[in-house]
Amino acid sequence: MCLVLAALLCREYNLTVYIDANFEMAGVTVEPISEIVHLTADDILIFAVTNFDERIDNCKARLIAWAHNLRDNKLDYLSNRVDRLIVLSRAQYDLLRWHKISDKMSIIPLPFNVKAFEYSPSFDDYIVYMGALVEAKGFHIYASAVDKILSGRTTKMFVIGGTQTYGQSGAGKLGVTTQEYEDRFYQWTDKYVKCGQIEFLGNLGTNRFEIMSKAKLGLTNPTGSSETFCISNFEFMALGVPVLGGYHKGMTETLFPDAKLYFRNIGEIGAKVTRLLDDPELLKRLRPTVRAYVERKAKLGAVTEGWRQIIAGDRPRKPLFVSRPYFIDSKLPIYFLSKCGVRTTFEQVDKVVRSIARLSIQ
Repeated sequence: MCLVLAALLCREYNLTVYIDANFEMAGVTVEPISEIVHLTADDILIFAVTNFDERIDNCKARLIAWAHNLRDNKLDYLSNRVDRLIVLSRAQYDLLRWHKISDKMSIIPLPFNVKAFEYSPSFDDYIVYMGALVEAKGFHIYASAVDKILSGRTTKMFVIGGTQTYGQSGAGKLGVTTQEYEDRFYQWTDKYVKCGQIEFLGNLGTNRFEIMSKAKLGLTNPTGSSETFCISNFEFMALGVPVLGGYHKGMTETLFPDAKLYFRNIGEIGAKVTRLLDDPELLKRLRPTVRAYVERKAKLGAVTEGWRQIIAGDRPRKPLFVSRPYFIDSKLPIYFLSKCGVRTTFEQVDKVVRSIARLSIQ
C-alpha cells in the first residue's frame, strides 16, 4: 500500500521510500529503513502497523500509521505514540471505535485504479476463487459446497492463492498450502482435482488478471472475518466479473449491493452459486453493471485528497467510501469493557451499538 501511495503523491511531495530491498520508483528517493534515524520532528513517516518496531518507535518524525489489520496488543501503545491512524473502511473503524485510539482514526480506502483493468464483456465456462489458502480466508467453506456447485456440470474451478504471502510454505500434496490446511478441504475437492475440474494455481502476479477476466463468476472470502477492505472484489468487478462473497465486515463496502451476489449465511453458498451459473444471461448483463459500480466507487482523486488533508494535519471532513451503516458483529467491545470492570453481554452491547449507528447515520 505504501508504495501505491508513494506513486500517487510523489508529484506533490518530496518523498522517500524506506525499504530493505532492491526497489526503484521514478521521482522517489529510496533508502534503507535504518536511515529513518535521521528524520526530525519536521518530517512525516507513514508506515504500516504490521511493520511497527523499535526503529519506528524511536523515530522523531510525526508518525502516521496505516492499518490493514490491527492486533489488540498494539492499540494501547499506538494510541499514545502516533499522530493519526488510517483505516480502510467503516467496518474497520467500527471495530475499533470503542478504543481511545478512535479519536485519532480517519477512514481512507485503498487506492484503486480501475483504468488499469481491461474490461471483458464475455466469459468462459469456469469460476475463480481468489484468496490466500489460510483458515481466515475461508476457501474450505466453498470447498464444502463444491458438490452442489460442480456436480453434473462441465464448469471448472480455478483456485488462485496460497500461503506464501503469510510466511508459510506449501508443504501439502497440492504444493500451495500447508498440509494442516489442505486437510480441511481435500476430502471435498480430491475427486474434482483428479478429473481436472478443479485446478490450484497457487500465488500469481498480474498474470492472474487474464484468468480472472474470463470467469463466469468470482468467489472471495465467505465470512469476511479477516477483511477490512477486500481488494479482490474490486479486481474482479473492474474486469467485468460478478463476484460473490459473505456480507460481513469489510466485505460490505466492496461487494456489489445486489442480494444475488452476496450471502449472510454460509449455508446459502451452494444455492447462490448454482442459481447464478444456471442463468448465464444474468451473468452477462451484470458484467458492465459491476464494472460501472467500481468506477463510481473507486475515485483516486478522493483518496489522494484524503491523504493531502492528513499530511497537512487536518482530519478529512467526512469518511470516504461509506455507503451504508455498519453494525458491529464482534466481541471486541466486550473485551474493552471487561478491562474497565464493566460486566455485560454481546447482545446488550450490540443493541446499544445498533441504536447509536442508526442515530449517527441520520
